[in-house]
Amino acid sequence: MPEDVQCSYELLKQRCDELSRINRELECEVVECRNELKRSKETWEETLNSVSDLIYILADDGTIVHANRSMLARLGLTLDKIIGRSCFEVVHGSTEPSPECRRLLSLDNGVPHSVDLHIEHLKGYFTVTGAPLLNPAGVQVGSVHICHDITERKLAEDALLQSERNYRELIEHARTVILRWDVNGEVTYINDFGERCFGYKRAELFGRHLVGTIVPETDTAGKDLRQMIDNIIHSPADYHENENENVTRDGRRIWMHWSNTAVSEKNGTLVEILSIGTDVTERKVAEQQLFETHQYLEKAVHRSSELAAEAARANAAKSEFLANMSHELRTPMNGVIAMAGLLSTTLLTGEQRNYVGVIRKSGKHLMTIINDILDYSKIEARRMGLEEVSFSLAEVMNELMPLLQAGADEKGLHLHCVIEADVPAIVRGDPARLRQILLNLASNAVKFTEQGNVSVRVSVDSRELQQLVLRFTVNDTGIGIAAEQLPLIFDPFTQADSSTTRRFGGTGLGLSISRQLVELMGGELEVTSREGEGSVFSFTARFTLIQTGEVALLAEEHVNELIKHSVAYSEQRGKYKILVVEDNPINQRVAGALLEKAGFSFTLVESGYEALQRLENEPYDLVLMDCQMPGLDGYETTSLIRSANVAVIRNDMPIIAMTANALEGDREKCLEAGMDDYIAKPIELSQLIPLIEKWLPSANFISNFEPPEKRTHMHLLPKTAGEAGELPVFNEADYLRRNLDDRILAKDVLNIFVRSTPGYLDILRENLAEGDAIGVRKQAHAVKGACSTVGAEQMWETALRLEQAGKLGNLASASALAEQLQIDYKRLEDELRQRGWLQPA
Repeated sequence: MPEDVQCSYELLKQRCDELSRINRELECEVVECRNELKRSKETWEETLNSVSDLIYILADDGTIVHANRSMLARLGLTLDKIIGRSCFEVVHGSTEPSPECRRLLSLDNGVPHSVDLHIEHLKGYFTVTGAPLLNPAGVQVGSVHICHDITERKLAEDALLQSERNYRELIEHARTVILRWDVNGEVTYINDFGERCFGYKRAELFGRHLVGTIVPETDTAGKDLRQMIDNIIHSPADYHENENENVTRDGRRIWMHWSNTAVSEKNGTLVEILSIGTDVTERKVAEQQLFETHQYLEKAVHRSSELAAEAARANAAKSEFLANMSHELRTPMNGVIAMAGLLSTTLLTGEQRNYVGVIRKSGKHLMTIINDILDYSKIEARRMGLEEVSFSLAEVMNELMPLLQAGADEKGLHLHCVIEADVPAIVRGDPARLRQILLNLASNAVKFTEQGNVSVRVSVDSRELQQLVLRFTVNDTGIGIAAEQLPLIFDPFTQADSSTTRRFGGTGLGLSISRQLVELMGGELEVTSREGEGSVFSFTARFTLIQTGEVALLAEEHVNELIKHSVAYSEQRGKYKILVVEDNPINQRVAGALLEKAGFSFTLVESGYEALQRLENEPYDLVLMDCQMPGLDGYETTSLIRSANVAVIRNDMPIIAMTANALEGDREKCLEAGMDDYIAKPIELSQLIPLIEKWLPSANFISNFEPPEKRTHMHLLPKTAGEAGELPVFNEADYLRRNLDDRILAKDVLNIFVRSTPGYLDILRENLAEGDAIGVRKQAHAVKGACSTVGAEQMWETALRLEQAGKLGNLASASALAEQLQIDYKRLEDELRQRGWLQPA
């Protein structure tokens, strides 16, 4: 190779190597620049996305080229979804830019521009700032827009403006004078109503002193009102409220009531007084007139009080006289009825016996009228009080229904009673007055009903803590009451029409008394009725609820006290002799055991004849007389003892009836026969001791204990098909309680009962076979009394129904009930053996 070519080749190679080196260096620099650019872009992106404001960048045609994370989050879109789209479409949701957007997009002068906008698409108010993007040559190639969220501030400003508008409207349209005045007493503000009230324009009052414009120097009474203004300025707290005379522009005096409030700076310096005034001129004039009228009326009221007191004294004297006369009338009437009763026990002709019957019936009717007048007069004289004792609602209803049954049976009426399941068994109140109201309403229902039915229902009206309101409803299908007569029926001495009195009798006091008794018991008596269709009388009464077991606990504590009392007086009681006349061996055993525990000396006899023999030969201090006995019963025996024709040692000894019935009619029957008192079976020591001590001749050891409330007796009402629950076969707990937890005595009595009952049932079947309804009634009554004594409640209920069937002469029903009674007895015997009460057979 030529040397010159070789030299050229070498030179070229050197140049190529140099270029390769330079090229590699340039490539490294490019890579470094790219990395630097990437880092710069990432830093820019992080900076842009860290800003909470919404930022978007536009090209020179208004399309979006970029947006930060805050903007994308507010839009709910990704970047690729908005790039290349117009800003007014994405940001404002419109197809054309608004005037504000046009100004933000133009930026011709290259100066940033801001505007406050409500952007619906972004859900808020924003301050939007647009700034131009220029290339190195200074030419605008796009713009950047920043949206700062001012929603909260905007809403607060709007609320403040609205509050100010409301405040101004309230002030200007208020129906009171609103006045502001400074510490110099000069007016700084008055509202529209103040202008109208005083007749001044605002411009006439601003800067002027109150005194001499709307406040006179002195009022008509000579009071210095300028001093009053100074006092308010120096001590506004003492004049928070004041009334004074003011004056209008035309010189008219008016009275204003002002409420003054001090307006102070933060340091406590008084700036102004805010006074709110009301025109009270009419009230002041009325007060003056009222004062003058009051003086006139005082004399009239004093005179009226004197007249009212005289009328009250006269009314009280009338009521007192009526009550006293009723009491006075009762005494001879009791004598008439008692003597007629005694006369009926003597030998009389048929005609004479009829006359005596008329006397007794008329006397009892007259006694009912006297009792009504007595109750009415007590209520009028405000002498009627209510008891507060614990009692059984079921027992009140049980005592009520037999009193109504006879009248219902005569007419063939269906009589029934329902006590709702949620009605408490025991409550506190006045059972006697409750019974009186129910008897009056239900008796009227029976009296005025010729066919159909009469029902009594008890339900809970309301219950709150320990207070209970019960509703009692008496429904009948009777003659009804005309609509025009309904408002009058509760008036005293009034009935629906005069023919009612002639046809049915009565004083017209019953409903008036019942309504007033209901009101005393915190209730209301209402009536709905349609003539010819029947009536519904409904009333509420308030009672007190008691804790479960409270009555039993009280009774148990009382019995314990009585036993202690019995021990203390046993020596004294042993001096007295008591004759017990009782044919039932079970009741004999119980009565004997109770008297023995009480420390009394006693003799048991089984019949009235044997009792007369004993009383002819031995002196006794008191007789306990069973009412239902074969042969000579208790009523007949008592009449003979009281008779002068029988040679007993004492005709006047106390006689206490022992009866399985506890109804008001039975008490009267006992008293008519000559008995002094009565006690219901099953007999309890807590009731027996005070009763005996009451009638013994010496009173130096009479107990201070009152007998506890009567226990809840078994359900006397016929069960309906839908009635839930049954009476227990054997009420062991109650039976033991009545026997003072003496299990030996209790077991002895039960064994006597089981041995003797089959004999009673055999006699009952013989009476049925012979068609002897009276014998059935008497035998069922004897079984019922024995069942009550031993707590055989299912048997007792069947025996009760059997007794009622015998009384009505319904032998077919009595026969079925006798079979049921045999089944009940077998069930009781099995249960007693299972519980270990009976001796081995």
